[in-house]
Amino acid sequence: MTVAVMVCFGLVAGWRGVVFYGFVISGTAFTMQAITYIQHWGLTDRLSPGLGSVGYSWEDRCVMQAWVTLNHAYHGHHHVHPSLPYFRLGGFANSPRLPASYPVMLLMAMIPPLFERTMRRRLDAWIEAEGTQQPQARQPCANLGEFFRN
Repeated sequence: MTVAVMVCFGLVAGWRGVVFYGFVISGTAFTMQAITYIQHWGLTDRLSPGLGSVGYSWEDRCVMQAWVTLNHAYHGHHHVHPSLPYFRLGGFANSPRLPASYPVMLLMAMIPPLFERTMRRRLDAWIEAEGTQQPQARQPCANLGEFFRN
């Protein structure tokens, strides 16, 4: 299918269409891998035992983010109930939560020391609370203050 679409781009726009399509599929593949990395960072049985009840994924409780990503922000629910369609997913009260939305986290992941420091702090706090229900952030869609704390 990808080759057929690339041929169509080539027929319509020539070599520039093929190059453009190559950039689009490369960017899409990179973004999907980066989001998978962000969603599952640090969540292993060794580092955070007892995740079976909340899935092995960070959640993003931003309603707008859930709408834009078709509930991809509730990916942990998918790990617990894999046959449930994404539009029926929801969050868990005691799940680990991303410090900010996916676009912000994607940019932060491009700076590994900043990303790891922020995520380690969040993971350690979640483990210390033993996965108990976490208070809702005052700014659930962009908690940028967390990135700049010492």
